Amino acid sequence: MQYKKLNGHDPVTLEPYFSKHMLAMTEEDLHNKADIAVELAYRDKRIAELEQELAEMDEENTRLLHDRDSAFDEGMERAAEIVRQYCPAGEIAIRAEINK
Repeated sequence: MQYKKLNGHDPVTLEPYFSKHMLAMTEEDLHNKADIAVELAYRDKRIAELEQELAEMDEENTRLLHDRDSAFDEGMERAAEIVRQYCPAGEIAIRAEINK
């Protein structure tokens, strides 16, 4: 089936989404602009909500990675302090590990 370009998009390049939506609009009796606009508005709203959730998760992941790296660095520094305190000669080996 050949479709004309819609809003600059060739529906064939939007498959399987285009056919899925055409079928859904037919089954849901969405024939006028207001019905279609309501459905599209709901989807736009949901997409915006999901994008916001994704951004928040990305921020949380960045914070967790930073916290993990900071905790590791603190642990290595504490280990180096213990080695210096109880085994001064072993400090060289710890420094070598830290600087790898």
